[in-house]
Amino acid sequence: MKLMQNLFAAKQADGLDPVRDALLAARAVETADIWHPVGTHAIGGLVAVGFDRTSEEMLIVAENGQSVVDCRSGTLRYRNEDADGYDAPPLKAARLDHPAAERFDMAGMDGGGLRAVTSDGWHVDRISLCWPETYCILQPPDASIHALAQVQRGMGTTFYLMAKEADDIRAFGFSWTGESLVLATASELRIWTRATLKLTNPS
Repeated sequence: MKLMQNLFAAKQADGLDPVRDALLAARAVETADIWHPVGTHAIGGLVAVGFDRTSEEMLIVAENGQSVVDCRSGTLRYRNEDADGYDAPPLKAARLDHPAAERFDMAGMDGGGLRAVTSDGWHVDRISLCWPETYCILQPPDASIHALAQVQRGMGTTFYLMAKEADDIRAFGFSWTGESLVLATASELRIWTRATLKLTNPS
């Protein structure tokens, strides 16, 4: 009995309960502070995604080829249903409409990851309380959901639940510029952009 009590006390002391309770009480949002939704795309068999390093264009590799989407507007820029240009071991992919351009770093079912923190401090986290459900959260600068479990001086506890997913998550994170946020699962792609970003379509 004493051992069981010690184990229970350790579980309470590990500080996870406030985080769990906050996540269970949270509801998913479409808009989070300066982040606004751009669109949701159904993409069956999504394998990996990657961003251009100087723009908001994203390369998407799926079982039926590749696509390029402008995350500022959600506009489809390119589609190839015959090839995907994906090289899994190094997690690289070539944009097939610009084959001579620098290859994209990819994140998805084979590994890798998108940028988790922007230059001004916005950051994402994925927390699993009960498999297969995963909570995908966005947190502003100087805030962390984990501060609920352990008081940290000067650290807020604001967070936004962007999604609660049971589907296989391929990637969740920011573009290289930090102006776009995406959540990619095995069957769907969701895109957000900062409200400060001008939604223009370059010619």
